[in-house]
Amino acid sequence: MNAWMKWFFIAVLGFSFPAYPQEDAYLISQTRRIKFEPVFQSWKLSNFFKSIQEFSTPVELYYPFNRQCSMTLSGGFASGKISDTLSNSNSLSGLNDAQAVIQYQPTDMNFVLSLGLALPSGKKELTLEEFNTMASLSQNMYRFETPVFGQGFCLAPGVTYAWPVSETVVLGLGASYQIKSAYTPIDIREIKIFAPDGVSFQPGNELFITAGADFRLGEAQTISADILWTHYDADKVNGEKRFQSGNRLMLAVHYQKAFGYNAMLFSIRYRNQAKSRVISVVLGDTKIPFQPNEIELTGIYNLVKSERFSWKFSGDIRLFQPVEIFANIKTKRLNIFEVGAGPVWTASPTVKIPMQLKLAYGIYEGGKTMSGVTVGAGVDYQF
Repeated sequence: MNAWMKWFFIAVLGFSFPAYPQEDAYLISQTRRIKFEPVFQSWKLSNFFKSIQEFSTPVELYYPFNRQCSMTLSGGFASGKISDTLSNSNSLSGLNDAQAVIQYQPTDMNFVLSLGLALPSGKKELTLEEFNTMASLSQNMYRFETPVFGQGFCLAPGVTYAWPVSETVVLGLGASYQIKSAYTPIDIREIKIFAPDGVSFQPGNELFITAGADFRLGEAQTISADILWTHYDADKVNGEKRFQSGNRLMLAVHYQKAFGYNAMLFSIRYRNQAKSRVISVVLGDTKIPFQPNEIELTGIYNLVKSERFSWKFSGDIRLFQPVEIFANIKTKRLNIFEVGAGPVWTASPTVKIPMQLKLAYGIYEGGKTMSGVTVGAGVDYQF
């Protein structure tokens, strides 16, 4: 099996850790690099919330110890703010949790072992206003760079395996399990009247299982299909089960083709979320479909103009299906359209300067709209 095909599966199936393009015949990339990509994202909505925005400065270091083992460190600072039509505003700023990932490939084997760690360097306790701000930033329709500032310690062992069926077909399997620790989401000072001893939140552990197939259609094109299933354990408040997200299934098909130095990627994804389990005094023990099903179509085209200059163009359509949360209470259908363009300047053989500009427009069923903008620039240094 060609090395690039083995790497392709490690990248696709290795959802719990980063993977980088290969310059040689090893699954573990031997290119050391530091990436620093500040980005500003803003959304304006035609409802009670006037705007929601975030500025973040993600930093990532990738370092291979040898041909079989590597480490990735990531973290950063972010500042978010939400404002409403009454001129009220809430903000949240600080570091997010640092991430560390170690990858290991046994000699002459087609699989990679990984161990991910989330280190509690981010916000450990939030005021009630900060908690509400983070709740808004974490909604997946916005896709903020830093949706959550801190979740405490997390351990995530994982494995991915690529099985070569022939020179043109590869099958793959992967699994990962995230073990999470308890933390206090809201500053005790904010809730001492209602809970004198504070609130301990224990997020549920998560299990990921994925499978896929990659087909090489020619020297310059491939097509792949993947299935990702996620199981969520119940979240606990002060030791008692309160909420459990429904299991999630994602189906994806990707098509890639090269045109000389240029390249195109097209993908379609379908995400299905089962009903969530809610345990409360008001609702009892019931199941509610909080998260909508989603269809996403993405297209990316990389255009190389010269050895020093290239462009990346992108288009994205996300279709969120309506959800009937309670009887006669139903969320609105939402369609989001996004286009983007950004140059990449290769300042030297080891330094790249990527830039991006993305514009988005969303339409809710019934006429309400939302618009978004993303602006970013950074440095990718290889050493």
